Amino acid sequence: MSSNAAIESYGALLLRGDPTGQVSVVMQPICELNENDYTRFHAAYNVMFNMLEANMFTYVRQSGLDLFRTVMDASEAFRDGKIPAFGEGDMVEWATRIRTGILGVCSSIHHHQEQSLIAVVRQFDKDSAEHVEMKRLFKAVYDRCFAYRLLFRLRHIMVHSTMLAPAMKATAGISEGEKYALVDMRLDRSVFYESSKISAAIKAELRALDEDPSIYELVGEVMPELRDTNREVLALLHPDIDDTCATVREFDALFGGQPGRRALVRQQSPELRPPFETSYQAWPPSVFDYAHARAVSNRVEAEG
Repeated sequence: MSSNAAIESYGALLLRGDPTGQVSVVMQPICELNENDYTRFHAAYNVMFNMLEANMFTYVRQSGLDLFRTVMDASEAFRDGKIPAFGEGDMVEWATRIRTGILGVCSSIHHHQEQSLIAVVRQFDKDSAEHVEMKRLFKAVYDRCFAYRLLFRLRHIMVHSTMLAPAMKATAGISEGEKYALVDMRLDRSVFYESSKISAAIKAELRALDEDPSIYELVGEVMPELRDTNREVLALLHPDIDDTCATVREFDALFGGQPGRRALVRQQSPELRPPFETSYQAWPPSVFDYAHARAVSNRVEAEG
């Protein structure tokens, strides 16, 4: 049998599972690409990957999801009697796990701002128009979003003062014959009142509340605000983002809407027979989701 070694060959490849189970993955060649198109698609992917995987908001969102998952697990354990209503042992362990998650959320929110400012200075220089605009974006979300202000400052309290600023509150009962439970973490306002690092304005806002705020609710409120801010951050750091997204959508269109994983081929065997060798880059769905969502968002903005 003649050699079928991979050679430089550009193309689009669809990957999907084999319903027969005979092979781990079915590879369906979609089309060949010239070097220019390969280079365009590859460059667009690199920009999108860095935006979606290296961008700090990805980790803000994931830390929030992880926190909510831990809260659900704790609530279910309390409901099922795995956390005793009396005694400290297991309750202390769960409180520690949840506080760890809260610190992760607050730290990622802090790092999101810090890394965005570092990135814009690295790319455009200190005190550039872009640097000034980046600072304005984060000042704007700080000024308009109470949850952002509290969580941003909670990180400082937990790092420099006490990890016990989030105080556990657990409730349980029976509704329509079904047991329920909720493990909540409240922000202990007294810790903020005692800190010299918390502004008088924030202390006044906290005193105006009827009760200690739920940290879970604060996290839920801050996510859409930061999502919108991050969209502006990305546009500032990647001024050609709309062109990049258009290139991603162009690559997606090659597959005609077929289900499966899209891949960009760099090398492959000249003949589609065993032994078949290929070198490809499989694109995660999040890349296409973002590119299509941005098109929809731009269209909505244009329509007013």
